[in-house]
Amino acid sequence: MKPAGISVVIPTHPGRSWDLLGRAVRSVYEQTLRPDEIILAVDNNKRGAGATRQQGLERAGFTHTAFLDSDDEFLPMHLDTLYTVMVDDPDIIIAFTWFTAVGMPDPLGHFGLPFDPQFPYHSTVTTMVRTDVALECGGFPTAGEGSTPGCLNDDFVFELRMCGVATSQNKKIVHIPARTWKYHGHGGNTSGRSSHGDAR
Repeated sequence: MKPAGISVVIPTHPGRSWDLLGRAVRSVYEQTLRPDEIILAVDNNKRGAGATRQQGLERAGFTHTAFLDSDDEFLPMHLDTLYTVMVDDPDIIIAFTWFTAVGMPDPLGHFGLPFDPQFPYHSTVTTMVRTDVALECGGFPTAGEGSTPGCLNDDFVFELRMCGVATSQNKKIVHIPARTWKYHGHGGNTSGRSSHGDAR
């Protein structure tokens, strides 16, 4: 059994600029609730976003895992907001807030919409999950699985797997209507292509 606490997984790839990755890592260190560990999962073998996220998830040593793409950033209350809600209700297996879009409009438009695991919408991968449940449901798909040949929607496939657990075991997936991170559009977004390790 994993000890109580937070692992943060940041998938990245060798081509990611230090300016972007450094910004992501700094945003984790600036949290009002510091995580117990930060895991940089590097896609050295060009396996894609899903496999790289899964690599980080499998290394997570604590009960709760939060994901952050290496070109995005947390705002200071991000982890505190999610962890407080999940600890208060052990039936929650995923909690997610929303983002402020930078350099682009909101591509999803679901801010504030309650989440029903029986009728899911595409949220984002910047979530906090119960580590044990995420591993037990199969985690993230690897390249070749999922809704496209290149597995560009690995985050949504993972979400659907967790929805299956929530539905069958009467667990919860919760959207907290707060903007606690920044989603950057910068022209170099990789969208999970197999030549890169982090999506969007």
